[in-house]
Amino acid sequence: MLSLRRLRQTGKYLKSAPPRRRAIRVFLMVCVLGLACWAFWHNAERKISKIGGPAKGAAMDETGTLSASQEDMLSKYVGLFFQNYGARLVVRITAGPAVAPDGSADLSLVLSPSRKEVFVGASPLVMAALGAKTLSYLRDEHFKSYFDAGNWPEGLAVALSMISRDLDQRLDGQSGSDLKPGE
Repeated sequence: MLSLRRLRQTGKYLKSAPPRRRAIRVFLMVCVLGLACWAFWHNAERKISKIGGPAKGAAMDETGTLSASQEDMLSKYVGLFFQNYGARLVVRITAGPAVAPDGSADLSLVLSPSRKEVFVGASPLVMAALGAKTLSYLRDEHFKSYFDAGNWPEGLAVALSMISRDLDQRLDGQSGSDLKPGE
């Protein structure tokens, strides 16, 4: 059985440990604390991504014209867009008018294939990164031929790849804000 005397001796031993041993103990305690904080952070991020997916962006097809695989790929692209660029992307396909979506998105693409309308909205930071010419090209010219041919999903894929290519070139230090598909 532990006595009070024994406990006192143990306390003296811990207090009188050599400086190197105390430093190692402190370092190990900080490592354990850091590992616990990292684990809680990672767990919280995972839970939040399951619950609040739209906080990182959203892909919505209200018309039901995209196949399940196309919707899945679009949702994955929106998630990757957030991971790669730290910007929330909202892609919405609607049968009604193409108007700004609710909420705060850094980049919004709203397509209305039945009305042949496009809304492109960007935050000032994304607008500066992409350039006004690219955004106006997407809004005014890009989708016209795809809407006329009835192949707007391909036009959406080309537009998203063009946006990614343009952002990648900006991040690499090149000026690519005036690029059009195929250049």
